[in-house]
This record gives sequence, structure tokens and C-alpha cells, in this order.
Amino acid sequence: MLPHWATPMQACYNPEFTPNPYYNHPPAAGSYLNHQSEADSYLNHQYAAGSYMDHQYMWQNQENNTLLQCNALHDPAKLSNKSILAEEADDIRKDRKRQSNRESAKRTRLRKKHEREDRTKIETLNEEIAVLTKQLKSYFEACLELAEENDSIEEELIKEYGPELIADLLFMKPTA
Repeated sequence: MLPHWATPMQACYNPEFTPNPYYNHPPAAGSYLNHQSEADSYLNHQYAAGSYMDHQYMWQNQENNTLLQCNALHDPAKLSNKSILAEEADDIRKDRKRQSNRESAKRTRLRKKHEREDRTKIETLNEEIAVLTKQLKSYFEACLELAEENDSIEEELIKEYGPELIADLLFMKPTA
């Protein structure tokens, strides 16, 4: 037999206990006990000397228990000092805050996604720059080789024909 402060869950497993944590009313005759003799034996058992009814926290009269049942512990709305409108305003504010947090998180995810895409583009462009720089260097080296080859051909022409005959060619030569 559970004590008078049995929890509501214990009441589910023990049908003779009510969910009221303060006082378990003895059953009315015939309520869930089949015979009057069973009700009498229940009452005799409950009020036997040394039973949990003598516990120091047990209220002795039904009037106090009725007052306790009307107390705030049985009505969660009475536990709060806030009015219903204030609670609704709090709920609305919390919903707005949740929505704001969702939107902020979405913006953060999008910003990070764009940053990743930008970093990928930068890496791709850096690779392209490296390839183009390498090509430019090879073209520049090829250009220098051609310039040296042109100079050697020009010297050979000057030796063979003289500077007067190739003056027109020298005049068309770009100055670097």
C-alpha cells in the first residue's frame, strides 16, 4: 500500500489511489469495491493503528483537504503571476525570436556558402593565372630567341652586303 503522497503515476498502477497528492479518500461503498464487506475491510485497513493515516503530514480534516485541492498546486494557471495576455505576448515574442533566429541562421548559411564559392573561384583563378604566367614566360623567352636570331641575321647581311644596301631593312626595324 502506497502512502498518502502517492504520485499520479502511482495512482495509475494502484486504482485505489486518487491523483490527489494530499489525501486519498476512502472509496464510497460500492464505487469500485463490489461488496459492502470489502469497503468495510478497506476502511478498517486504512484506519488501523500505525497506518500511513497517522503520518505527521496528513491533514486530519476533510475541510483542509478541500482547500488544498483548490490550491494553486492543482491549477497550473494559478501558479503563474502572469495574466493570459502576458503569456500570449510572451509566446508571440518567443515565436518571433525563434523565427528571427531561423532567418539569421539561414543568412549565415548562405553567407558561408557564398564565401566557399568565392574561395573556390579565387583558387580556380589563381590556377589560371599560374598557367597564363607560365605561357607568357615561354612566349617572352621565344620572343627573345627570335630577337637574337634577327640580330644575328642582320649582322650577317651587313657583313655580306654592307650597311648601305640593307638601310631600308634597318629603317623598318622596330626599336625596343
